[in-house]
Amino acid sequence: MVDCGGRASKGAPHEEESDHAEVPHLLHAPPVGMHRGRRRFQAPRAHRLQRRQRGDRAGSLTMALVPRKRKNGIVYFVANRSNGRVQFERVGPDKREATRRDAAMKKEIAAGTYTGRPTGATTVGAFAAEWFANRRNRSAETEEAWWDNHVIGRANWFTQLKMEDVRPAHVLRLIAFLRKPYVSAANKTRGREVTLSEKSIFNIIGLLSTMFRDGRIAGLMTVNACELPRGTLNKRTKKRRPYSADVVTMLTTDARISPDERMFITLLFYTGTREGEACGLRWRDWDRKPEPLGSLLVEKQYEGALLKTEKDNLGEATRVVPVHPFLEAALDAWWRDGFEYVYCRIPTPDDFIVPCRARHRSGAPYKERFLAHHTRSSAYKLFRRALAVVGVENQALHATRNTFISLARRAGARADVLERVTHNASGDVIDVYTDFDWAPLCEAVTCFMSNAPRPHVRASGVGSKRESAS
Repeated sequence: MVDCGGRASKGAPHEEESDHAEVPHLLHAPPVGMHRGRRRFQAPRAHRLQRRQRGDRAGSLTMALVPRKRKNGIVYFVANRSNGRVQFERVGPDKREATRRDAAMKKEIAAGTYTGRPTGATTVGAFAAEWFANRRNRSAETEEAWWDNHVIGRANWFTQLKMEDVRPAHVLRLIAFLRKPYVSAANKTRGREVTLSEKSIFNIIGLLSTMFRDGRIAGLMTVNACELPRGTLNKRTKKRRPYSADVVTMLTTDARISPDERMFITLLFYTGTREGEACGLRWRDWDRKPEPLGSLLVEKQYEGALLKTEKDNLGEATRVVPVHPFLEAALDAWWRDGFEYVYCRIPTPDDFIVPCRARHRSGAPYKERFLAHHTRSSAYKLFRRALAVVGVENQALHATRNTFISLARRAGARADVLERVTHNASGDVIDVYTDFDWAPLCEAVTCFMSNAPRPHVRASGVGSKRESAS
């Protein structure tokens, strides 16, 4: 007998047991609300075994895209089984990108190359800390200082965002925040209210764009949020005006400027090199043999650092600069007795042409001091002191390069030839395959300050021991 609840009565034989032996126990399931704490209905054990053999878990969805609702909308996960476990990857709000990642993940699992990917829940601050730790470019220290001072220090809310949630609206909000005045903590302007220049903001967003590019490659985000409309950032700065020929003459011949500073300024004006390249020039880089002018080899900047346009340390940015007649006379006088007068020892081929007097090994005897290279800061201070002596308006140190190019072109130098002296071959195929003889390069250099007087670099009252000995 079976009671109204579907259960057999106590003591009564189960008359229908033989008739329903092969029927699934769905027929024996208790009615809704009658389970009284017992397990709810499950698929038969045989069906569960079949699902496990196929690789799916009982009651789970087919392995593919799994949408989840979050604060900012729908976020898609990709789920696939690998090595007996279900692997989840968070992709982001883009369903198309999630579909692509699902197909790629299936191929990797089938080929046995799937190793797992980091989840997209990484915050911008956490990713930036790891990203800066692995950064090896020459400006990494400066870029990390920008990040610490202006993003972490002033807009810490941005670092708390998740990588896959960052959108252009967040970057626009960051730009508006960086444009506001703030109280500086720097040594020179401590306690004063200052404002970041547009060029500085442009550099910070450029750094952020590079970081997001690497985050997208790592699978942490689907779009680069720094892809902003044209005109959002204004990278234009005050245009540097070239100095006149009279100012160049004053800065390179005025006796009130110390001999080493005059020599360094002469290198800048008469070679058209960047300040870092001039700081890194050594005596071994000067070759007097070529005709009609000697040459300076520009292959490194500062103390062995890569040139600005060099990426792979293969020497693709190395240049050979002709030595202007005025510069050759100045270098000759500086080598004979000017260097020894200032640094109290005879120069060697491995010495920098103009070392920095303020940087040396502490505790070493004066004549044995290590003559270090100029830094960007020391070179700028040197140039600013010289401008103050002659009473000329201060401009960026890069204006010396503008002056060399402008005055040479006014005097008739060909732009394509002069470009090979001051820059590397551009991206145009015709420029890459064009090579000039030495004579046209020398002619382009001599167009700069063609009427320059003979330099007076030798220190007054100091004789040349090497010259008299020879």
